[in-house]
Amino acid sequence: MSAQESILDQAKAWMAAYGDDLAAGDRDAIVARYHPEGAWFGMNAAKAFRSLPDIRARYASVWQPPTEFRWIGLAYEVAGPDAVVATGQFHWGIEGGSRTYSYTGLLLRLDGTFRIRIEEESFVLN
Repeated sequence: MSAQESILDQAKAWMAAYGDDLAAGDRDAIVARYHPEGAWFGMNAAKAFRSLPDIRARYASVWQPPTEFRWIGLAYEVAGPDAVVATGQFHWGIEGGSRTYSYTGLLLRLDGTFRIRIEEESFVLN
């Protein structure tokens, strides 16, 4: 197995586990997936940098877990020896319905595990 195949396999497994954390509404596990120095967030063309304490506070207060979650068609691109870009969509169940979002994330490997440094999500218009 090449180094590129290895990092891709790690990224795929990491994203699957991230999806499980989102589906379970495991706030602590989700926060632990972000880069310790913080992350850039984009949502429908707006962007902001948030520190890890800010990310933790957001998940502890305003964030609501989905009633259902699943990734749709994720694709991966190795962007460096310790970096992978994941892109695709996700299904987010809400009370009385669901939404689909596009997703792009930059995952940086630190101490053997990935951390989210950039995360962009946008509504997919049906």
